[in-house]
Amino acid sequence: MAIKMNYLAAVYAISAALSAQAAVSNGDFETGNLTGWTPIGAAHAATSSISVTPPQGTYQAYIDNTGNFSAAASAVATSLGVSGSSILALGAGTPTTGSAISQDITILAGDVLAFDWNFLTDEHDEALQYNDFAMFTISSTANFLASRDSTFSTLNLVSPPPGFDGQTNYATQNYTFTSPGTYKIGFAVFNVGDAGHNSVLLLDSVAVTPEPTMLTMLALSSVCLLRRGRSPQAR
Repeated sequence: MAIKMNYLAAVYAISAALSAQAAVSNGDFETGNLTGWTPIGAAHAATSSISVTPPQGTYQAYIDNTGNFSAAASAVATSLGVSGSSILALGAGTPTTGSAISQDITILAGDVLAFDWNFLTDEHDEALQYNDFAMFTISSTANFLASRDSTFSTLNLVSPPPGFDGQTNYATQNYTFTSPGTYKIGFAVFNVGDAGHNSVLLLDSVAVTPEPTMLTMLALSSVCLLRRGRSPQAR
């Protein structure tokens, strides 16, 4: 009985550690809105009515850098907790307007953040200095996803949705956390050099996969407990 209780305690402890992690809220956007996220600027949930099909489910996040509801680039950076200087080099020019969504998550070392993204732009036929770009942030660190210039030769120009010159098509991005804690994750798109010719970041399937060792420990503990429970009782 004591051994069984020890196994139960081990399983409970590991389960509690995993439960302590705050799963990404509404990471698939299947609520049909941005519940769980903090938006700034022009962002909403969209369906395949925009002529891009979400990788899974019915909805995807639509983050737009242009229009009456977009925000000043400095305000977007502040909302994400990153410095203006940290994003200047990403677009190789001065960001003007943009939009973003963000939320806080609690993770363990080794956990993996994964998400699907697609960069759409109407700047392909414009001059090089209009280098709109998309990024994701982990706390105060900005990470490059794509820009008008970086994707110039690889954009899908055959079937972009109406209003855009091209799109990257959906791809999956992974990020592994090296330290436990609570982090703000964010996703943003910026105008560079002007406030017109919009670019959009589409986002879907945002999720955190627990660190593999923890899952293995939980599985092994469960198996050992099951075997122990099935073993013949000592006479």
